[in-house]
Amino acid sequence: MRKLSPTKIRDDFITEVNRLLAFYTRALTGFRGLANEKSDCSLLAEQVFLFAAISFESVLSDLFFAYVNIDASKFMEAKEQKAKAIIGSELGAWYESRIVLPGLKHIKADQLRTLLDPRGYNITFKNARNMVSQARKNLVPNHQLKYRALTSQQRKFIDATRCLRNFIAHRSESGFKSMTSSLAGLSGGTFDFLSRGASAQENKVNSVGAYLKAKKGGSSRVDQYLRTMKDIVTLLGS
Repeated sequence: MRKLSPTKIRDDFITEVNRLLAFYTRALTGFRGLANEKSDCSLLAEQVFLFAAISFESVLSDLFFAYVNIDASKFMEAKEQKAKAIIGSELGAWYESRIVLPGLKHIKADQLRTLLDPRGYNITFKNARNMVSQARKNLVPNHQLKYRALTSQQRKFIDATRCLRNFIAHRSESGFKSMTSSLAGLSGGTFDFLSRGASAQENKVNSVGAYLKAKKGGSSRVDQYLRTMKDIVTLLGS
């Protein structure tokens, strides 16, 4: 049976982000000198980030799915334990002891999608910690190690990216609070340039686009976001 390829999923994402980065550079050049240059560049940075963040969320889902597809033995083991616990609590140990799921190593992709989410949605994770936890529970050791290799800073970056994407998409007060809190959490670490200060005033992002287009050392925040997304996907997809 043909299995899904994490390396192809990784490479497709990297190609897409590289095209986005090239588009961003070309568009900035095109906006130069126009009357609305500042506002146009802010909107551009926001939309490029949003497109990339949506793709980033999708590729994290696709990679996890691919690893379960390659070797579903750990996934089936976890489901068997869950089924036993449910049956045991409802009917008792005798019934629980008779629950045995077949030790399937490979499950067809179409069948696996239904098993992972009968509603047909992408696999989503509440945060990076949950993603790593799900990898521990459902992936065989050599695959889950990729997720466990994520540094604490990379995990904070994943969470900040998700919160920023959600705020752009929904513009809610709760989304704003989550975004500002997650950005503050990046302070002092690997992604300090992406952070906001600890005080309420410093931490407030009045314009997401202006925040994303801001530069340091010739590189904008949106550029660093996209490049870091590539780094994380490279780690997980290698």
